[in-house]
Amino acid sequence: MAYWLLATLLFSGFVIICYYIFRAVGPIARLRWQWIYYSDTFRISSEIPEKLVYWEGDDGFVFNSAWGVSPAIAYVPANDVWDAVVPAWMVGRRAEIVERLRKHSHQTIKESERGYNRDQPWAFATAVTEWLFGSGRI
Repeated sequence: MAYWLLATLLFSGFVIICYYIFRAVGPIARLRWQWIYYSDTFRISSEIPEKLVYWEGDDGFVFNSAWGVSPAIAYVPANDVWDAVVPAWMVGRRAEIVERLRKHSHQTIKESERGYNRDQPWAFATAVTEWLFGSGRI
């Protein structure tokens, strides 16, 4: 009878220790792959692997990102192509948006002329893409 009680106590202790370990480590693992910065007027998220999404309300734009390096690198369209490749609500606001990305994304921001054009449908994010990709449905 004493062995049964001892085994129950040891197992219970093991379960409690595992709970606290996974509780402490779980948020760290989630933050590495998926995080969101909230502000009153915008949010920045990393819901899609190797993509950084900038949101204002229900409008969003997907920036290319490289996660295989530390710190991660976010590629933004160069100044001379910005207005041609971003949606209308971002035109003329490059300095403001890039500064927000630089300050709140915790990624190195680099300019790139490659990889951005209006014909890429994935570059424009909507509430539907956030629902699909952000919740793990796809």
